[in-house]
Amino acid sequence: MKLFILHGTGGGPDRNWFPWLKQKLEEQGHEVIVPEFPGMEEQSLETWMNTFDQYRNELTEDTILVAHSVAPAFVLNLLRQGVSAEACFFVSGFTGLLGNKFDEPNKTITDRDFDFEEIKHNCSYFKMYHGSDDPYVPLEKAETLADNLDAELEVIEGGGHLHEPSGYTEFPKLLEDIETFSEDYHWMEEALVEAEKAMENGELPIGAVVVSEGEEISRAHSRTSREKITSEHAEMVGIRKAGDLWERENLTLYTTLQPCIMCLAAAVRCGVDRVVYAMDAENEVSTETLPDLEKHGAEIPEVTAGIKEQESVTFFERFMEKKKTTLPEIMSESF
Repeated sequence: MKLFILHGTGGGPDRNWFPWLKQKLEEQGHEVIVPEFPGMEEQSLETWMNTFDQYRNELTEDTILVAHSVAPAFVLNLLRQGVSAEACFFVSGFTGLLGNKFDEPNKTITDRDFDFEEIKHNCSYFKMYHGSDDPYVPLEKAETLADNLDAELEVIEGGGHLHEPSGYTEFPKLLEDIETFSEDYHWMEEALVEAEKAMENGELPIGAVVVSEGEEISRAHSRTSREKITSEHAEMVGIRKAGDLWERENLTLYTTLQPCIMCLAAAVRCGVDRVVYAMDAENEVSTETLPDLEKHGAEIPEVTAGIKEQESVTFFERFMEKKKTTLPEIMSESF
């Protein structure tokens, strides 16, 4: 994968945890670009955009953008202009003004009316990190941005601004999360292969892959029409093909559509640790409305959404066009 690491106001490519992260990612075979933007005296949205223009042809469909401090707001400006990214990892990010000395160099980048729905259309996965005691960016700023982006926000106790003066010359948690995303990206691509097979067979374009300890255990696609059995969802077929999952460790179920209660309950029953899906299901039968099985002693798996969402959406759009139907109609008939 290709990653960009973007520094904040007064920063540079050789500061904070940027060199460490670049080295670690390159050791894993990733391509990493760390641009150097103009300093505080010349900083503006225009000058930063002019600097970034030389890298636009480096952007690919699997680009990951990692940004610190003011740079997350710069990334939002890129996304609102139509730049696409597979994922964004924001560290100490914010929008708006802070009421401190950095407002003057930051204002053209951060103090803008962002269309977050448009931004989320160009990137479906956001993860954020923020120090509980950040001396520059109040935690409330990060919480507001996370809400706007539907992002997971990890608050790090005593993390400060998550930069070198706060003790952050390395950032293992960020590296771990990028590694996890990279693995999720790979397996979701395999699930999409199954989804395409389903669509070629006239089925709903849903594919699933079951993985344990980084190894594929099974894969499947929906076949409710072919088998004339309404429970033959991709996830159910994949779980059944996987055999005795109780003997497996670190189980992850990848599926191209948010699983229904039946499929998620089966995953819970079989001891699946994580459920990763691409596209939200536009109905009420979803992971968000699963009954509280914890009350009955069940361990609820971790759920990650939005991995390669647009690809799954494209499959459904093609399917709906061919069938002359809509997604709500599909869901009401199939779930």
